[in-house]
Amino acid sequence: MTQSLPLVVDLDGALTFTDTLDEGVVRAICRRPLAALSAVFALAKGRAAFKHRIAQAAACDFDTLPLRAELVAWLRGQSRSGRGVHLVTGADQGIADEDVLYIRPVWRPIMTVIACIPERTFKRLRL
Repeated sequence: MTQSLPLVVDLDGALTFTDTLDEGVVRAICRRPLAALSAVFALAKGRAAFKHRIAQAAACDFDTLPLRAELVAWLRGQSRSGRGVHLVTGADQGIADEDVLYIRPVWRPIMTVIACIPERTFKRLRL
């Protein structure tokens, strides 16, 4: 019975060992310090707006992002057996979309992605 239930996977701290926002802030400070500073002012519009500005300032480097290889392999097997896999994250929508494209071989082409977008936040919703 449990195999027919879909899997819901979080990006930060679950699929990856780190937090993509933390990674983005460090990259933005190192590569585009003025953009990183301007992102701080986006906090007045909320955390989602800040995440979006950081994502724009410093693209996530998925080649160096530490993925949990064992989890990725397990998810691949679950997906191949027909089980639904859904990425649900508080990360910026752009980061989540890029992550799915980067690891697309892990899952079937159809996958639900729910992420943080500047206009609204889903983090308050309880599953």
